Amino acid sequence: MNDDNVKRRYVIFNRPWGKRSWLVDYDGNYENDRKAHVELGENNMNSVLAGHKANLINLRKERNAIMWTVDNVYNHQGKLAHFTVAFGPSINTRDLVDFK
Repeated sequence: MNDDNVKRRYVIFNRPWGKRSWLVDYDGNYENDRKAHVELGENNMNSVLAGHKANLINLRKERNAIMWTVDNVYNHQGKLAHFTVAFGPSINTRDLVDFK
């Protein structure tokens, strides 16, 4: 399968969740005890609006997490935000293909 046939993943920003994060809608495999969210930081919450659709890129493993980079959405440190789709020690044995 070439890249043209790969389903593009994305999140849709739903509503603020606390002072630092937005709840998001996501239709992919999600194995995280926390609600689906993207943390932007207290001073960066207004950088997106409800209904904003952001593509997900660069699926990867870091420590005990599998996460995507949220394209063109930045956190309070000026770095691209991330979206964690799976978390916990058992993640280390999982294949990224399960989350594409």
